[in-house]
Amino acid sequence: MTWSLSIVRCGLEKENENLESQIEAENNKSDSEQSQEQLERLNEFHQDNSEKLNTLVERLASLSSASLYGFKDPVVEIRLLAVEIHPRMAKDCPSHFFSDNTLKYLGNWLNDPAKESRKGCLDGIQLLLEFDASRLAPFMSRFYPRIARMINDKDVEVAKAAMNLLVEVATRIDELNLEIPPESVDVISMHVFHENAKLAEKAAIFMELTLLAEIEEESSSKFLPSGARQPKEWSTILKIVDFYLETDVDTGIGPVVDAFWTIPNVLGLKKWNTIPELLLGEYSLSSEQEATLIQLLHYSVEKACTLPMPTTKTQREQVTTEKDRIARALIKYMPQLVSKFGSDCEKALRLIKIPKHFDCER
Repeated sequence: MTWSLSIVRCGLEKENENLESQIEAENNKSDSEQSQEQLERLNEFHQDNSEKLNTLVERLASLSSASLYGFKDPVVEIRLLAVEIHPRMAKDCPSHFFSDNTLKYLGNWLNDPAKESRKGCLDGIQLLLEFDASRLAPFMSRFYPRIARMINDKDVEVAKAAMNLLVEVATRIDELNLEIPPESVDVISMHVFHENAKLAEKAAIFMELTLLAEIEEESSSKFLPSGARQPKEWSTILKIVDFYLETDVDTGIGPVVDAFWTIPNVLGLKKWNTIPELLLGEYSLSSEQEATLIQLLHYSVEKACTLPMPTTKTQREQVTTEKDRIARALIKYMPQLVSKFGSDCEKALRLIKIPKHFDCER
C-alpha cells in the first residue's frame, strides 16, 4: 500500500510541475495571445492537484517511516524487494526518495542480519550513486565509515559489493564533496593482500584512485640531484614500495603485484627499464627499499613469463614476443645490478634468478 501511495505522490508531483510550466508559459504570452479561460483552467487543475498532494503527504507522514518501505519487515524477501525498488523510485521521484528521511533507513539497513539484504542495500546505494551522486552527498558523509567496514563482512559477496561501492565513490569524490578518512584509506588498501583475488584487485583500483592519485602533482615538483625531473613512474613505484614496507606483512610483494597486474602502468610493469634505472640511478634508496624493488622486479618477471600459454597461435606468438621484449629490456641492466648488489646475498640471489626466464636462444 505504502509503495502505491508513493507512486501516486510522484505522479502528482510531476503533474504539478507540468502544470506550473504551462501556467508560466501562458503568463508569458502577450495580452492578445493569452487565454484567460485557459489560465483559469490550469490554475484550477493546479490547486486541485496541490490539495490532493498535500493530503497524500499527510497520509504518508502519519505512517511509520521505518516500516513504510518494508525496511523492518520480518520477511527477508520483502526487505530485499524494498531496496531493489527504491533506486527505480528515486529516479522517478528524486525529491522524495533522495530525502534524508528516506535514505537514513536505507543506511541503517546496512546492519541487516541477512546477508542478502546487506548486499542488496549496497547494490541499491550504488545505483543511486550512479543516478545522481550529488544528492547522496549528506548520506555518504554519514555512512561512509560503515560501508568501509563492510569490506570485512563475514560473507565475501557482501564484502565485494562494499568494495565495488567504495571504488565507485572514489571516482565521484568531487560530486560527493567527500573527503575519505585516512584511516579508511589504510584499511581498504590493506585488502590488496586479501586471499580473494577480486577483492584484492578492487582494493588496488581504490589505491590507484586515492593514494596514487596524489602522485601526479607531487612528482611534478620533485627533482633529482642532477636537476632532472623525477620520473612519475619512480614516484608511483616508491609509493607502493613504502606502503608495502609500512604494512609489515610477511606474504612478500607477490600479492601486491597480483592485485595491480591488470591496472595499466601503475607499477611500470610494461616499462621494464623503470625499476633497474631506479635501482641504478641517483635516487637515494634505503636498503629495505632496494630489497623490495628487486623482489618486485623478480616477481613481476616471473609472473609475466610463466603465465599459462594461450591456445591460439596468434596469442602464443604475442606471449613469445612479450617475453622477448622483457629479456631485451632487462638483459643490459643485469651486469650492473649484480655488480652493485652482489655483496648482498639475498638481493644477489633474486637478481640471478631473473635471467632464467629469458629465452636466450632467440
